[in-house]
Amino acid sequence: MLEKYITKKIRAYLRDMGYIVIKVAGGQFQSPGISDIIACSPDGRFIAVEVKQPGKQPTPLQLEFLLNVHANKGFAICVHSLDELKEALLAKSASDSGIKVKNHHEVCS
Repeated sequence: MLEKYITKKIRAYLRDMGYIVIKVAGGQFQSPGISDIIACSPDGRFIAVEVKQPGKQPTPLQLEFLLNVHANKGFAICVHSLDELKEALLAKSASDSGIKVKNHHEVCS
């Protein structure tokens, strides 16, 4: 499935769940590496979602952005499907100790 269709499904899901959702259009006027989707959860958590086609990996700049979001206590993830995001959000809500982002080698596997 093309990245744009995965992104569209994720955006619709997040909106339905009450998130404020912004689709970031890449280009020369954007910050390098910024995630495809920036959102704010109903409880105020900053969310950055990098969307990739199955088998694709984030660029070094995209990975750096995700790690910076995580370092600032935001939720940062690279996903290949809506189901991956749902699983991560479910795991996040089950944990009272904060957000756990996959390590450097697993951010987008």
